[in-house]
Amino acid sequence: MPTFLLPANPMSALVVFEVLVRPLIRAALGKKNPYRRAVSARLLSPLSSTKGRRGFLRGQLLRDADNGEYLVQPLGTSGSHLLASLAEANCLIMVEEDVTEVSVGEEVLVSFLAQRG
Repeated sequence: MPTFLLPANPMSALVVFEVLVRPLIRAALGKKNPYRRAVSARLLSPLSSTKGRRGFLRGQLLRDADNGEYLVQPLGTSGSHLLASLAEANCLIMVEEDVTEVSVGEEVLVSFLAQRG
C-alpha cells in the first residue's frame, strides 16, 4: 500500500496533497482528469513569489456579478504558517517559476479547492 509523507506545516501539507498526492490517488482510481478545475482570474491585489520556484498561494476566488469574470484576492501571503487565511481560501493561485511579481489586474491561473459546508 502506498504511503505519502506530508510536511508538518499546514499550508505546505495542503499544497503537496493537492498538487501531488490527490492527483495520484485519482489517477489510480481511473479518473480521466485527476486534477482540480483551473480557471484564469484577474488579480485584485499584488503578490510576489520566489524566483525559480513555482508558487502556490492561497486565495479567495470571486465572480464579478456584472460580467461573470473570475477575480482572485490573495490571502495571507506573508507567511505559510497563517492558518486563518488557509481557512478562508477556496483556491490556490499558481505562479510560474520565472515570475516574482504579479500586479493588480493581471491574470493568473487558479485551481479550485474543495467546497466547504
